[in-house]
Amino acid sequence: MSAIKTIDKATGKIEFVIIASFNKQDQALINYKERWQIETMFRAMKTSGFNIEDTHLNKLERLSTLISVVSIAFIWAYLAGIDKHEKIVTIKVKKHGRRAFSFFKYGLIRIAHALSNTLDISEFNKCVKVLSCT
Repeated sequence: MSAIKTIDKATGKIEFVIIASFNKQDQALINYKERWQIETMFRAMKTSGFNIEDTHLNKLERLSTLISVVSIAFIWAYLAGIDKHEKIVTIKVKKHGRRAFSFFKYGLIRIAHALSNTLDISEFNKCVKVLSCT
């Protein structure tokens, strides 16, 4: 088990992360960060955005298609959130030092607003452009 000291980039405060791993500390932290990204995607798919469990699909082919489409939508929302955070309006940091929204949720709100606001097609075009990486 390792206790790794990290610095919160938003607040500059020292934080500790306790990780149970057989790897060296640096590798354990890298693995933890990767695993946390996966957990974030699962949470978005299940309860924080897409609610795929509510479909009650049980045929493997249909479930596979749904997960593929939702994965692409997750990536789109994530990239749209990062783009908005970096180029338009930075996500506010709350008193406890964490952002008010995840990049995923921020992007999902942005895309939903762009789709529902038919008068401003340029915002939708910006949301689509983040997928092209150009």
